[in-house]
Amino acid sequence: MDGIEWRHAAVPLPVGERAWAYALGAPYHAAHGLCVDGVVHGDPLGEFQQPMLARDWGIRGREELIVQMNHLGSEGHRLRHGRTLRHFAMLWRPAVAALREEFRSTVREGGEAAEDAAAQLWRLDAVQADRDAIRSTSLLAFDTARGVMLARAGLMLGWLDEDEAWAYMTAAAREARRTYASWDAYGAGFVLARNVWAGTATQDLFDEVVAALRTAADSPWRRLPWDLPGLADLPPPRPAGPGELVWTLER
Repeated sequence: MDGIEWRHAAVPLPVGERAWAYALGAPYHAAHGLCVDGVVHGDPLGEFQQPMLARDWGIRGREELIVQMNHLGSEGHRLRHGRTLRHFAMLWRPAVAALREEFRSTVREGGEAAEDAAAQLWRLDAVQADRDAIRSTSLLAFDTARGVMLARAGLMLGWLDEDEAWAYMTAAAREARRTYASWDAYGAGFVLARNVWAGTATQDLFDEVVAALRTAADSPWRRLPWDLPGLADLPPPRPAGPGELVWTLER
């Protein structure tokens, strides 16, 4: 896994629902240079996590963190992009050809709209070819991994307490377990959903990270069985009130 910092906690989470839930965010834990198998509160919080959250998410404290976690829990990117994919899947061939030429024309013209048109063109072509079974994908894995990443960051920064962070992550675990059949399927779902979000299948760091998580002997995805006993027995998520965390990542 050249170029990827793969760290393990000195005291990893014991095998159980918390370790399993935390492993859902492993693509981000590894890509961010943090431990893939346990929360280490002594990591340099200010050097990376706070600037990253502010730059990429507009998060500067607890309230903004909860807003973003609620968004991932209720719809994330999967709702909007899922509607786009379904729309593209229902188009007749003449409409597909016309839309493809419209996107191509916008790309040729350049300007601010060109990047979005290129992404839409990739999604349209991917749906028409049913690339990686894109027509039947739930797009859940990408939102799940990011939700766990935000919960981990909130816990490490002291913006969430232990009960809040782990309740969110274990709810995410229950939904991921219900949606995917294995860690391999979850990893493939993450890569595909992230490609849909980006509008391209260009290989990058996250493809390397997921490939390593799926194959490396010391990966939490290899250490933790997908059918971990106890996950199915977790209580259902409670309804969220104003300003509270959404405890599920499925709409």
